[in-house]
Amino acid sequence: MATQRVGNQSAFLAAFSICGQVKMAARAAGIDRASHYYWKANDPAYPALFAEAKLKAGQELEDEAVERAMVGVFEPITYKGAFVFPVIGYEKDPETNEPDPERPIYSKAPNGIWRKSDRLLEFLLKGAKPEVYGDRVKHSGKVAKQKFKIKGSMEELLATYRELTAGKTADE
Repeated sequence: MATQRVGNQSAFLAAFSICGQVKMAARAAGIDRASHYYWKANDPAYPALFAEAKLKAGQELEDEAVERAMVGVFEPITYKGAFVFPVIGYEKDPETNEPDPERPIYSKAPNGIWRKSDRLLEFLLKGAKPEVYGDRVKHSGKVAKQKFKIKGSMEELLATYRELTAGKTADE
């Protein structure tokens, strides 16, 4: 029984390290996903093994993001709902032994473009070099809290507004 559990854990953790999803990893390992939560609660060695698999899954995600940002994703060209295949030549006419434009030979791969993700590239740059590409806004974390009197007449509200803005310049 213990050998089977270790085998199930190993299969689950291997699948999770690739896909990063509990549901999909459990399906791939042939177990119920509740097993993962049971192991987390009852097997003292399992949380460390799962943490390692989670790191590997995170690296898989990062590798995929870099590939999509730098290489891109192939998007095939379609026309009227069908892929467009490039013509790579023409069959020869049996009588004249000349290429026949009425009998094209199509490539096995469709036409398309490799679309890169500028947004992913931006996130990768922010993470890799935050001092150069990071957000420029710095927040100290300190916020001045003031209590405002909301009740009152319009004149009282205007007087409070004038008190708060007195002495401030347009640049502030």
